[in-house]
Amino acid sequence: MSFTLNDYLEAQIIIDFHFRGEQDVFEAEYPHLKEKAVEILTPQLYKKLSFKVGEPLRKEMPEYGQLFKIYERV
Repeated sequence: MSFTLNDYLEAQIIIDFHFRGEQDVFEAEYPHLKEKAVEILTPQLYKKLSFKVGEPLRKEMPEYGQLFKIYERV
């Protein structure tokens, strides 16, 4: 996956908000990035993380591992 600097920064915003369990804040502050978030995270993971709003991800959670793999690729 090849990213421009802007793509990289947007991906970091997406990933950071989701690691912190702030998908609701992300969607409120960056509605224009929601489609990109679904693309980067996959629809399945994005939906799973929507049920974790308000709950930061912990290393023992399966979603943490999935999100971390995406983070490493970006």
